[in-house]
Amino acid sequence: LALADFIHNNEVRDIKFNIVGKMSHGIHQKIQSMKLLPYFKHIPTVPHSEINQYQKNAEVLLLLIPQVDHANSIIPGKIFEYLATGNTILNLGPVRGDAGRIIHECKMGETYKWDDFDAIKFFIIQNYLRYKEGKLKSEVTEIVNKYNRQEQARRLYDELFRD
Repeated sequence: LALADFIHNNEVRDIKFNIVGKMSHGIHQKIQSMKLLPYFKHIPTVPHSEINQYQKNAEVLLLLIPQVDHANSIIPGKIFEYLATGNTILNLGPVRGDAGRIIHECKMGETYKWDDFDAIKFFIIQNYLRYKEGKLKSEVTEIVNKYNRQEQARRLYDELFRD
């Protein structure tokens, strides 16, 4: 809703969204009902070797944590791929959840509750303006590097085989 409100009330025409992978019919219908189809491109299947390129080419990445009882402790593997791109992440899920904590720690984006319309809209506006100024890309820092796959594997190995 925040996205539709921003686009329609500001007559934004230079914004595009890629949905890569499976998309439910319900999501398609929601996009259509909000008159956002011209802004979305659905790429149904992409070899995993090409997914990272879509992520790197993005300006902002959307991470959705499911609305379930244990949502606070969900850390999807995709978060590590997203962090590696250096792109800003919009995480919708528990603000004090583990995924939100990692994104905040790395200074790579923001986390909002799924239904926090005003905060999500503000994030969209703020990052759209940063995009227009050419200031949207972030840098992959040492903090982010501690979450790369090699470092995670090393830390797991150390925990499992510590003397």
